[in-house]
Amino acid sequence: MAGDYKPLKTVFHQSRDGKRVADQTYESRFTSPSSLHWDFSVGNYPLFVLLTEEIQGLLERVWKTELRIAHKWTTLPGVAGGHYLTGLLIEEIQATNQIEGVHSTRKEIAEALENPSTGPHKRFREMAALYQSLLSTADRPHFPSSPAELRNEYDKLLDGEIDEKDLPDGQHFRAGSVGIHDGMKEIHQAPVGERNIEERIETFLASQRTESHLLVNALIGHFMFEYTHPFYDGNGRMGRFLLAFKALEILSPPTSMSLSHQFSLQRKKYYAAFTNAETQMNYGEGTFFLKAMLEMLVNAQDDLESSLDQKHAHLEDLDVTLSSLKRGEYERDLLFLAGQTYLFGPHRPIPLNEAVAAMKRSWNTIRPVAEELEREGLLAAATKRPLAYQLTTEGRELLKLR
Repeated sequence: MAGDYKPLKTVFHQSRDGKRVADQTYESRFTSPSSLHWDFSVGNYPLFVLLTEEIQGLLERVWKTELRIAHKWTTLPGVAGGHYLTGLLIEEIQATNQIEGVHSTRKEIAEALENPSTGPHKRFREMAALYQSLLSTADRPHFPSSPAELRNEYDKLLDGEIDEKDLPDGQHFRAGSVGIHDGMKEIHQAPVGERNIEERIETFLASQRTESHLLVNALIGHFMFEYTHPFYDGNGRMGRFLLAFKALEILSPPTSMSLSHQFSLQRKKYYAAFTNAETQMNYGEGTFFLKAMLEMLVNAQDDLESSLDQKHAHLEDLDVTLSSLKRGEYERDLLFLAGQTYLFGPHRPIPLNEAVAAMKRSWNTIRPVAEELEREGLLAAATKRPLAYQLTTEGRELLKLR
């Protein structure tokens, strides 16, 4: 596909007998043993992809890189790994909003994560809580299995974010029509009729339950959801949430929580992938959409791997610095934990009960240590309930943290 595998639209335009050649090429691709099909129409054609040599190469690269990323993430200390993932989660939520032109800051998302059910920071609180629930290893919610369950996830994710006039007016989805514009012209007329929409969503949900070609189905499922556009507003954010949701069953948490950020960085390529697959002259072929998505996934992995390598190097430097300090074991350990939260997270303080658990000591043992470091001006109490500490400027200088 790198050179001679072209979109069917290009095949048509490059031949004098374009229609005949494009039809023959389509038939060859569609009936190939290497093709995958879905009961989902794109215009007048059923959706399909061909697992070309290039697609197979990209998939193999993804799996190999995942092994390295998973190892580098799981070998981080517990506090560092948790705060690193929180930082990625904040970027993910901010990016999926940004793609839709919804302004959200890292600070307000961090505050929403810290106060999932209480406090004054109501905006994005439900979205933050829902994303955070995906990372739970104990009671992670199950992926929606019916239109009703999908609608319920939509209502939770976008609670308070959709104008009343744009709320769904059908049983589960929109009853009216909707077109997608790029600012100058309509680029996609979404399927009409709620029964039609529901059937398409059922096909999408079935594809996410399939036990074969898991990553391909997750990525092509993202196309199916966005093409269907089942709601008047919020489809992009909902679709990317569902992709992250499914990706967590297949990929490592850091990779799964980095997809929207990468789509935001490559927004032009992201939207072009949809336009290419929707073009009628491409006969419902999703191969190039899949290729673009896999390339962006690979880019996200490359960025993650570089970031994790850098974080490991920072940890080693921090360990060396602490080893040179003439301080007690508990003081060094507590400063090490505070340093991790500074290096890996969105600069959130570390709750003392989290430090107690990480150090495997009692509250009565660690609390005096924290108070002593506070008296020395190295730590400052950021909150009282729960009691949480963060490094001061003097503390960061002592640990040689920028």
